[in-house]
Amino acid sequence: GGDGAPFAEGERAEPASRTAVQLVNDERQFLYTERDRTLVLRTGALFSDAGEGYFTVLMEALSRGKRIAINDQLKTCPTSTDDVARVLVAMLEQLLCGAAVHGVYHYVSAVPVTPTEFAEQLIAHTSQHLNLPPVDLVAHRGGSDGELMVPALSCQRIWQDFAIKQLPWRSDVPEMVR
Repeated sequence: GGDGAPFAEGERAEPASRTAVQLVNDERQFLYTERDRTLVLRTGALFSDAGEGYFTVLMEALSRGKRIAINDQLKTCPTSTDDVARVLVAMLEQLLCGAAVHGVYHYVSAVPVTPTEFAEQLIAHTSQHLNLPPVDLVAHRGGSDGELMVPALSCQRIWQDFAIKQLPWRSDVPEMVR
């Protein structure tokens, strides 16, 4: 996406990690060989209270009073895995009813934020349940597959073709923190 606008479905993907390069290569191969039968759903920076991801790493650091290095170079739309599951079920239901759709779709939650703003929300909700040690958020540059380094995505096509509305990511945080 240019000029801070969300990245549109038709724009060429510019992967920034090894994992993303592989995903984009796979996507291009499927779209090239099975264009009319392929549906790709791109998501953004996912978070969940299970596994080893950004959310669980932040929660661990918060609970132990560790320094948290955050890269705020890019605003992103953190999206809970529960929300993506909701979207996948809605898409599948429509496909099973004969929806003739194909191509690339995006789904991310509404409201882009910096990783620092995301961490601050976690701190606010966690402090309601735990007596947290002082938190040290430190800015850094760089990137890794574990960081929220996915640009905001436009979700116009999924709204137009499936009538799936973006939900705010903040609504999933309190339950995950609990």
